[in-house]
Amino acid sequence: MRIYVVLLLLTVVNTYLNNENKDNDIMNNEDSSLAYFRKKLKLTQKELSKKLDIKRYFYSLIETKTFMPDSELAERISFEFKVPPGQLWTKEELDYISTKK
Repeated sequence: MRIYVVLLLLTVVNTYLNNENKDNDIMNNEDSSLAYFRKKLKLTQKELSKKLDIKRYFYSLIETKTFMPDSELAERISFEFKVPPGQLWTKEELDYISTKK
């Protein structure tokens, strides 16, 4: 009987911790990520890249922040999402973007 209670408690604690971590991840990462805003508009990478007139693979690199867009493309992306660029990129990333030609 004790083992059952201990296992039940461990399961409850584990579930609670997993849900709390997911909530924090969503708040800290998703609400400011390019993927979050794209999904909010119910667009695929292919659909959005077509609107932006770029290749899907290129947009994928931008979305994963493997590659930073130039300032003109960053503005077009933020326009599509209807949010300011500061909500999509950090200040340091925007400083870098502003130096790209």
